[in-house]
Amino acid sequence: MPDTPIPCQFTSSVPEPPLARRRSRRLTGAIRREQVLRIAAGLFTSTGLHGTTTQALADAAGVSEPVLYLHFHSKESLFREAVEFNIQKRLRTLEDRLAVIDAADRRSGIERMAEATVLVCVCGPAHAALLNWALLESPSYAISLYRGEMSAVEEMWSRGLRRWRGVRMAGEFVPRAVEMCLAYGLWLAACGHTAESAAPLARRFTIGLAARR
Repeated sequence: MPDTPIPCQFTSSVPEPPLARRRSRRLTGAIRREQVLRIAAGLFTSTGLHGTTTQALADAAGVSEPVLYLHFHSKESLFREAVEFNIQKRLRTLEDRLAVIDAADRRSGIERMAEATVLVCVCGPAHAALLNWALLESPSYAISLYRGEMSAVEEMWSRGLRRWRGVRMAGEFVPRAVEMCLAYGLWLAACGHTAESAAPLARRFTIGLAARR
């Protein structure tokens, strides 16, 4: 399989520019709410919860502070929603990528699942930063998010591995493999890698991981 970078379809760590004042001052519909969460995720990625003011969030989203409070109740609530939105977006992206993997055997399937898991972390650099900010604000909250994310990815892997029959694997392989892939992917993201620069590193890592099954 060639070392072709997987296209990124994830939240950028750079905040979107303020919306034009001609746009509606109200938050209406799921699409508008998602847009605000994307903008908030970008700001929180750069300056964290306490370094980001509600005025800055409102200005970037093109709404007033009262409207922001009406829909998200507090800056802390918006922060948590942005973190969780980012994780769910990442999980949906990974699920889509794992669903289309077509491999000849289990080993090559494991390599491709592992590679997708690593690279989706790099495609969403905001994810690593937001999780770090969440860890600073509330370690127990961040740990619960990470454990929930690991469980979701483990289930995706288990579904994927059922495609290849006739080979038994140790019960602890999937949890350990998922943990290693997420940790490595988040580390690459924290180091500032892009999908292009991380692709060969992820490929070598996943070949070694599959060989250990």
